[in-house]
Amino acid sequence: MSQIQSKINYFIRNRKVHYAAFILLLFGITLHTIHGQGISIDYEKTGYMQVHNYRSTTDIINNNFVVADVRITRCMRGFRCSQPKEDVPNGYWERMPHKLNLFQDGFSLFNYYMYVAKAKGSLSSRFVVDISFTYSNKEPTTGMEGSKWTLQRLYQEAYMWINYFDTPEFHIPIVRDINVLYGKQDLFDNRPHWKFESAAIILPVKQTIHCTISALRIQINQESSILSAEQEFDLVLKKNGIFVTSDPIVKVIQISDLHINQGDGACFEKCKFDKGTLDFMRDAFDAESGNKLIVITGDMIDYMSSPHYESVILKAVAPILKAQIPFVFVFGNSDYDMMDSNTKLNVYNFIASLPGCYNQKISDLDHRMHGISNGNINIYQIPPLENNQSPDYNALDLTKPQAMITYLDSALIHIDDSQANYLYRLNHHHNEDVEQKLLFFHHPLPNFRPSGKVKLIGTYNEKHYLQTSTDKKILLDIKAAGYKVVGVGHEHENDACIWDEDDKDMILLCYSGVTGESAIRRLDSQYKRRLRVFQLDFEKNHILSWKRDPERQFDPQEIWSEPVNPIV
Repeated sequence: MSQIQSKINYFIRNRKVHYAAFILLLFGITLHTIHGQGISIDYEKTGYMQVHNYRSTTDIINNNFVVADVRITRCMRGFRCSQPKEDVPNGYWERMPHKLNLFQDGFSLFNYYMYVAKAKGSLSSRFVVDISFTYSNKEPTTGMEGSKWTLQRLYQEAYMWINYFDTPEFHIPIVRDINVLYGKQDLFDNRPHWKFESAAIILPVKQTIHCTISALRIQINQESSILSAEQEFDLVLKKNGIFVTSDPIVKVIQISDLHINQGDGACFEKCKFDKGTLDFMRDAFDAESGNKLIVITGDMIDYMSSPHYESVILKAVAPILKAQIPFVFVFGNSDYDMMDSNTKLNVYNFIASLPGCYNQKISDLDHRMHGISNGNINIYQIPPLENNQSPDYNALDLTKPQAMITYLDSALIHIDDSQANYLYRLNHHHNEDVEQKLLFFHHPLPNFRPSGKVKLIGTYNEKHYLQTSTDKKILLDIKAAGYKVVGVGHEHENDACIWDEDDKDMILLCYSGVTGESAIRRLDSQYKRRLRVFQLDFEKNHILSWKRDPERQFDPQEIWSEPVNPIV
């Protein structure tokens, strides 16, 4: 007992022990203090993933929240981050899901996060109208008359300025929501009413790709007109899967295999500047006049080289949003992490929230069906409208569409019986009389490998091994449903339409060709990016098709025409 007591006394009197205990205590106090200031776990490194529900413009206006403040917090790596201490009257703090230094070049002890204060619009005490970053603590001169500024020092001589009003001005756009985006010179946010700031957020770390702000800014006196336009699409056209035109011609533009990436060079082959692809799409849309509907048949992005997929998706669809053309999307294998189903849900949720997108909300899908990007759009022709006259959707005879555009998710390179049953349900009864029917998905099926001599127009040289569990009888189901053409992607250097004449029922199997400049080309490195156009003509009752590359329109062909009854 005396020996134990002597050892205890030795440790009590030993100064080295005192010093070590003091260091441990100081370290513990430091961790506790930093934790109170905000420390985060780096979920991007640990692989944590959750399902995000993205808000459309309609949802944001209806929720009636406004941005009341913005803060940037520095957080030590490896610890959880706490929100700013200031209360938000009648609101809450929302943390942007990704750290600002997502593409940091080199090591840093800290991560940086943005917090956005949101408050009920009718009860908020502050209404943000603009955000800017400077290297000076001198108040900006760009503020609106009667507005005020708040200042946050980010580091050394770097500052964030918040321009706001104490009370809302009806004619001044108020910030309703904020997205943090990551990209280079080819990043755009062409969503209506979103103001994209190309200037980077100032951070004290070197980055290969900088982060920027995009803010939804809406005037109070414009809310009604914006809601009316947005809800017309969301609650009528999109919800019911209808496309209305007074023109007898509609063009369905198929875009496939864009393979847009983050622009940081981390793709399968040497990345090319995506701006060339975006410019090609813009010019093609301008060249194809008239009413248009776009179908994106997969591999729109390279998910595995795009840590911030929202930015990459916005870049990919920027020409579509700019031209205000309605569109629909089906998955390819590169659009998500095939080992993590949550990534597919997140990508889908974000795309479905975009303006003009026909993909239904995840809650409205038939989850008994294979995949999630399945659906149908019925096209209705109505009489010409007078100036400023709106269509009367209640007068539509929903049992008699002029055309059908159906799209399926070939998840895991597979089309299954649940999707075949879906085709049967769609086309049974009233839709069996519709003649102009197009079907789209990403992966070519085994039936796309006809043997022997076949008729075709275009290029048909790239032939992947099609290992799939899909029943080959699916093509019989497609024919029985009355589809005149099946449009696919995946094989980048194929752009032919191939006749399949088994059982004396003819159907065309059409490839679009690769649209993206960054996509791999194995056979011909000079193969030009292209897209395919299907023209539906309701007066002449036929379907035409052609392709378009950056220089020209080529390979016109008739897909289908109404049979002429012989004279008896």
